[in-house]
Amino acid sequence: MFNSITWGEYFSAVIFLLIIYYILMGFMFYKWEILSVAGIRKVDDDSLYTTAALSNLKEFVASENHENYLPKPSLEIDISPLVQSFTDEITAFVQETDEAEITKEEIINSLQAICSKYPAIKNADCRNDLEVDVLKEINLKYPTLFQQNVFKNLWN
Repeated sequence: MFNSITWGEYFSAVIFLLIIYYILMGFMFYKWEILSVAGIRKVDDDSLYTTAALSNLKEFVASENHENYLPKPSLEIDISPLVQSFTDEITAFVQETDEAEITKEEIINSLQAICSKYPAIKNADCRNDLEVDVLKEINLKYPTLFQQNVFKNLWN
């Protein structure tokens, strides 16, 4: 009787039976984990009841606050990135004026156009400091061309 099968047939039968055994045990004990790999999720029994869903809805509606829909008061905003961008743009403008001859009115109009891009700086506390910085930057290229009172109208 032992001579009727070969070792190869014996090992292939044992491997086949082990594979079947592990597949069955896997589905018995790890069915939802295996199905979740395929994208199938188990629906909880609690989520099927509408009474629980309605009670959650009542809690949600009761917890609404009407003040959440009203406009909020303006908060203190950090304008340091705007100030940095503004000063960088002023510096770039002054450096570009070297290449072409430009008049005083053109400089003022260009500075007003740059200032109009930054309306948040118009009412900032550091506005006077920025005007002084712009004056210094312009006076480095064009000494005594501008006075401090000229820059009061930049933000209009």
